[in-house]
Amino acid sequence: MSVREVAERQRVSPTYVTRLCRTGVLSATRAGRVWLIDARSVADFEAKRRPVA
Repeated sequence: MSVREVAERQRVSPTYVTRLCRTGVLSATRAGRVWLIDARSVADFEAKRRPVA
């Protein structure tokens, strides 16, 4: 997934998603100037972020 796709899905800024990639919160690979984010990592992040009812 791209930074933009994750940002739109999470309703956060692309800068925040990039920071999550750089710090290792999201599993991602950098290909030149583009971050390629693992979809499973995004799903795990969403599960942790989702409030418990």
